[in-house]
Amino acid sequence: MSIVPFQEAYHPSESPDKGLVVVVYGLNPIPGQLDKVVKHFAADNDVFSYTYGNEVVSTGDPHELPSFIQKLGTRIEDISTDYDHERIRTVGASLGACMALNIHDRLQLTQAGVYATAGINVAKNLMYNPVFRLFDVPQRMRRAGHSTKDVRAIWKDIDIDSDRTLNDTTRFWANASLLDPVVWYPFVKPNLDRLNCHLQRSTALGHTATINEMVNHIAEATEVADNIKPLVVSKKD
Repeated sequence: MSIVPFQEAYHPSESPDKGLVVVVYGLNPIPGQLDKVVKHFAADNDVFSYTYGNEVVSTGDPHELPSFIQKLGTRIEDISTDYDHERIRTVGASLGACMALNIHDRLQLTQAGVYATAGINVAKNLMYNPVFRLFDVPQRMRRAGHSTKDVRAIWKDIDIDSDRTLNDTTRFWANASLLDPVVWYPFVKPNLDRLNCHLQRSTALGHTATINEMVNHIAEATEVADNIKPLVVSKKD
């Protein structure tokens, strides 16, 4: 299992009939960045939010990220048993969107996810994007003997790629900006075009601004997400 810890915050709802929303932050989140998201969902849901250290990608060991997602997913699976399965939603930003989408798919949730700056192949992005070279991420992977091909192979079950399929219940809203140097829209669009999702193209200037776009329009994004037609009929139906 991953040695990387996560920090969990619980935001209880006062609603007598509440669901569950899981919010997963990205790397180095701005403090309070997703507070509006938590507040929005906490009106009718218990909200659990998660942050974690950069070690998920920065140690040079590509096994850390899938191991961490497995650990986080197990925690959320344990929590979810106390809620109606059809009233559980995952929300995420940046790398947290990748984590939230994987948990959404693992639990076969029927409520649509809402993910900011989602859909890029994380392995290729971390290994090729100059932004991550500034933080020595690909260099550490290579010094540890891992090529881009190795990283992609190790992350094949958690990463979005042309040959990965998702459960029929997995549907979500995602945004990506033409002006985001961290998550490149041209690499996102082909990945998401074949999935059951709504891709919101943005012109927000930068990665943080693109996440803030989701935050500031969380009600609208959720409404669009919920109107994506499921590929399968709900178990309740």
